[in-house]
Parts: sequence; structure tokens; C-alpha cells
Amino acid sequence: LDEVQKAKVKDCPVLICSTYHSVDRVSKALKGVFAIDALLCDESQYVVSEDFNSSVAKVKDISKNTFFFTATQKTTSASTGNALGHNNEAFYGPVLFTKSPREMIEAGYIVRPRLHLVASEGDSDQVADVLIEAYREHKGTINGEPKLLVVCKGSAQMGEIVNSPKFMQFVRQQGSNFKLFDASSEFGR
Repeated sequence: LDEVQKAKVKDCPVLICSTYHSVDRVSKALKGVFAIDALLCDESQYVVSEDFNSSVAKVKDISKNTFFFTATQKTTSASTGNALGHNNEAFYGPVLFTKSPREMIEAGYIVRPRLHLVASEGDSDQVADVLIEAYREHKGTINGEPKLLVVCKGSAQMGEIVNSPKFMQFVRQQGSNFKLFDASSEFGR
């Protein structure tokens, strides 16, 4: 709130980024202090849930303009009153733009997903070999950098693969554009 007040005094714009889990705190902090010019709700299929709809409604009340974005529009049988679905125009407004994934692929805005399923058993170096080969094969079929999702038996196996000398060497060879994310609830990330 202090930064918002400083920006208000200096007549500077403020950009606040929040998850839907924190939007209730944003509305409490700003209500009566600062009006929001534009509220952008990305991945708004989550706003349809009761968990987030009422919180977003509070921030929407202090926003001059609100826009909802989603690739997975959710509708409900009711379209008025307390209906949570995107078809409630009183809450979400009219649909401004819609395109099917096929249309977006054909227009060149998105690429068709490519599934390349690989199963591997063995020690971490053997699994690393399979991952490296899958990466190289995928890279040869697309224009750009491949994105791979690797599912492990658990955090221990993930740690063995990520820390294996063979995999670490491969990652270093890819250069600074190569991004590696490892996620595990055990590690809190």
C-alpha cells in the first residue's frame, strides 16, 4: 500500500500482479484508496469457481474496466443472477473475441502440441540418455525450442536425473537460452 500511495502522489501508474488466491487482500488494501483503471483476469476459468468469484467481484467493484481472458470458457446452466459461468454477461460482459484452437494454429498464433511419449527404466544416466535423445528428436521437428514435460517416480528420481553428470553436461552445452524447471511439492516449488 505504501508503494501505491507513493505512486499516487507522483502521479505514476501502478501495475499490481496477483494470483486469485491473493486478490481479496488487494481489494481490501485498495478499497477507498485507489481506483483500478483496468483489471485483467487471465486464466479466468478459475474465477468461475466459488473460491475466487466473490473475491474477484470485490476488486471488479473498484475497477473502471475489467477484462476476462481464457482458452477454456466455462458456462453454467443459468446465465443471470448469481450464475458463476462465463455466460453471465452481467458479471463477465460480452465475449469480445473467440477463436478455436484450430483457427489459431492455422493463423500461426499457436502451434499444434506434439506428444512424444517415452518410458524409461534404469539408472539416472540411462534415463538422461533417453531425455537427451527425446529433446534432440523433438528439436529437429519444430521451428524453435522444444518444451518437454518429464514425469518422475518421485523427488528422489528427479534429483538423480537433474544432478546426473551426463544431464548436467547436456544442460550446460545448450547455453543460456535453455531453461530447466524442476517442480516437486516435497521441495516446496
